[in-house]
Amino acid sequence: MDALPLDVGLVSKQLPMELILQIIAILDYSSDTYTYYVTDISPCLTACSLVCHAWNDICRPRIFRKVVIYDIDRLSLRLSFLHSTAPHLCEYVLDLRLGFNVDSEGASALPSWVLDCFKRFKNLRVLYLWDGTTDVLASLDMDITPLLAAPRLRKLCIHRWSFDEDASDLLRILLSTNPQLEELTLREIFTEFVDEDSAEAPSAARFEALRRLEMFNVAHPMLRLEALIECPNLNSLVARWPMHWNVPPWCPPHFSELDITVDTSVYLPDFGKVIQPSAFTINISGFGPISRLTTWIKNCINRLPFPDLLHRLTINADITEVNEKEFEVFYREIANLFRFLQQIRDLGRLEGIIIVIYMPIEGVGGTPDTLAEAQARESAKLEEVLGTLLKNDGLYLDVTLEWIDGVCERPAMSTRVQRVAT
Repeated sequence: MDALPLDVGLVSKQLPMELILQIIAILDYSSDTYTYYVTDISPCLTACSLVCHAWNDICRPRIFRKVVIYDIDRLSLRLSFLHSTAPHLCEYVLDLRLGFNVDSEGASALPSWVLDCFKRFKNLRVLYLWDGTTDVLASLDMDITPLLAAPRLRKLCIHRWSFDEDASDLLRILLSTNPQLEELTLREIFTEFVDEDSAEAPSAARFEALRRLEMFNVAHPMLRLEALIECPNLNSLVARWPMHWNVPPWCPPHFSELDITVDTSVYLPDFGKVIQPSAFTINISGFGPISRLTTWIKNCINRLPFPDLLHRLTINADITEVNEKEFEVFYREIANLFRFLQQIRDLGRLEGIIIVIYMPIEGVGGTPDTLAEAQARESAKLEEVLGTLLKNDGLYLDVTLEWIDGVCERPAMSTRVQRVAT
């Protein structure tokens, strides 16, 4: 048998550029990671950047797209590389996340070059700030205005931050922010009490382009201010609140999507008298009787000033724990909920209802050998209690019961009834 040529297997061909782009996109899993604190840069992506200049050109924007600095002690170290060694990389930073994690007494002034570095982030789209106060910024002698005013900034998130009781320091931040901002998120915002001689709050910040406002656990008097943010074109309000919450008076009345996350222990929200959402999503969880959950949902919908204007209703309910006695009345309670939703439907505009209820599988009973039978039985029960909702022409209906295995916390069985609008 003739010997194989020595160069067999050593001949290389250049990969098509389309294939290279596909490979690098697959390796860049960090683009799918939604987190404040962690940036997951794939080691494979870093390795690919060292293959050749062409691959480096493709990988570089992905590697430096998101920069996360966990606390202020690391800020100078991380930014010094971008400022002194590779300032050209600043143009690739689209998402900057700054954690402070320091009190005002323990903070010392940052180097003056930090401000010059901030000015280089011309392409910044997303800015996250967490664990700070205005006093900390002052102690650090840190001017974040260039970041807030970045010409392409479209999303701002402020997380675990204490603001003055009159929200004047928050307003100063918002007034420095690019007016083309499209998304604003305030998470876990608390009150920093101010002296009596504090400056009067400035006028409201106006964002014509703001489409989405998220407020999660905002325990601050800003919710009662008559003026804070003017966002006449707001489309979506997403909220999760502590025990007491109300729609801020400064929210425009005509946003179309309202999305709330609650548990059955909180008070019913005060929606005011003017908001007119056409799409309403309730994410609710809780212990205790099933009747408490269904009653909370019905009362919440009834608190809307104009429930007759709803076009789409989505309910995601997580029943954390249920005993055998409560399970016996489960279908009776959700039948009452469905009858209530039929009344909302009768008002004339409701076009779609999507409901997902998560229940412990232990409530079904039986053994794994009878799982198929249990699924058929529960599906038949669900269809029965849906009643007249199933008979509505022009109504899209999708109701799912997800039976969760409490041991592995995964769906063990699913029963679903779906009806497409005709």
